[in-house]
Amino acid sequence: MSAPASAEVFDTITTPGDGWDVTFHPTNQNYAFFAHHRSNVLGCFYRIDPDGAGSIEQGDGCFNGGYTLSINGSVGQKSSVWVTSDGNTAYIPLNASPFVIAKVDISDANPNNWALAGTVNWPVAVVQFHSNSVMVDDVLYALSSTGWLTLDTDTDTAGSVAFSSNGPDAYSSIYEADGKLWAVSIDYYLQCYDPADGALCDHNGWINGQSTDQFPATGHVREVVVEYRNTDGSFGGFCIEYGSENYACLNADGSLDATMVNPFEQMQNALGLQSWSSAAPYGQFYVTRQHQVIIHEPLQTTQDYYCWDYTTQAACANFNISQGNTTPGWAYTIVQDLWNDTCFWSNADNRIIGVWNISHTGSFGTSGGECDVTFVAETVTLIYDPRGGSGEPGDQSGDAASDVTVSTTVPTRVGYTFTGWNIQADGEGDDYAGDDTYTLPNSGTDTLYAQWEPFTATTTTTTTVAPTTTTVPTDVLGDVEVAGPADPVPGSPTFTG
Repeated sequence: MSAPASAEVFDTITTPGDGWDVTFHPTNQNYAFFAHHRSNVLGCFYRIDPDGAGSIEQGDGCFNGGYTLSINGSVGQKSSVWVTSDGNTAYIPLNASPFVIAKVDISDANPNNWALAGTVNWPVAVVQFHSNSVMVDDVLYALSSTGWLTLDTDTDTAGSVAFSSNGPDAYSSIYEADGKLWAVSIDYYLQCYDPADGALCDHNGWINGQSTDQFPATGHVREVVVEYRNTDGSFGGFCIEYGSENYACLNADGSLDATMVNPFEQMQNALGLQSWSSAAPYGQFYVTRQHQVIIHEPLQTTQDYYCWDYTTQAACANFNISQGNTTPGWAYTIVQDLWNDTCFWSNADNRIIGVWNISHTGSFGTSGGECDVTFVAETVTLIYDPRGGSGEPGDQSGDAASDVTVSTTVPTRVGYTFTGWNIQADGEGDDYAGDDTYTLPNSGTDTLYAQWEPFTATTTTTTTVAPTTTTVPTDVLGDVEVAGPADPVPGSPTFTG
């Protein structure tokens, strides 16, 4: 997408229905989404101002100024709106009967033309009432009472993979970390699923997807869970707080590790006892791209906000603690903006959506600390694949959806003639030549593939024919007298020899 005409500080909005979190359109920075978890709607608002001095402003609803689109089914307690990587389809799990997933066509450039495209059934197992959902590589995941639920959105094929022992805790969320998915089972083991393999994790301390050790929380209420990271930002495991001021961490090998610094313990040491009674069914804490985590008190009418930095193992230096804060409302989640690193979205039970600057000089999430949400041009890349040749052009990078000129550098390959570039290796796509204009993708990387024809040489063959001597036979006349020349005739020319 092209940059909008203007951008400004995003003021809080109040929507017709509360949502659990805020999610984003992967290819169009205009839109942000929520799912009203007490009704049957997809929620959408303008994350940025798409038309400058036009009629639409940041925070306006997507549907003729309205915020919601009916999807004909009750949204779950922790349902989210997930959009496929091509930006054309939104999926929203419905975890009240019937247990299905709403599918919304959002391919039209005008949201007023978006429409429910139908539903997709989960398998026999149904989604947990308090399960959240995540989407990884266009596969949607949620939790049933026995384990993992999956939906491949390319084919709308649903499936399930059971935990190797007991099923999820009734309040368990799915956590995405280290390229894998994680959840807590009812017997307090950490469970792991590898989307790349489509199977339970089986590495290091993980056997059939289950940690070696379990959290020592039996007989207590498990209140809060968070991913742990090492000081270099690498995945380090998970930490919990349980039974009020009890703490434990499992490391990346699935073993209990008392050396890990628990962020929940650090927050309560700094601010006193926290109200996390609603955190298990309604809350979730996300580690940022900068390896920090903002922790608060989900669903409380007044909330404390604290930030822990894994890289320094200390409170965040770029964050001002907030106590007894009511400005964001009874917030469920704090989610980092997909493009602006300093902006964090809150969504609240009392229907307030806001976005806050993590480095606000006042207390986080307070008036004056609203974030300036701006368009950020994504850098994307064009790669040249020589397909067995050499001397190909270097990669070209630029802003998403911008134009670049195809390189005139010609690769070489022994025995072949270069004929140009194509968007498909088999040459069945669009052709490009040097100096042509190529439009970069909206995200990620595109590849042009060299096209080759076998080199045909013209060969001249020289044939040498050996000289031939022809012998003419001569008859030899023996003892035959040969007459001499006749005498000259008078008056005739004189014969001289």
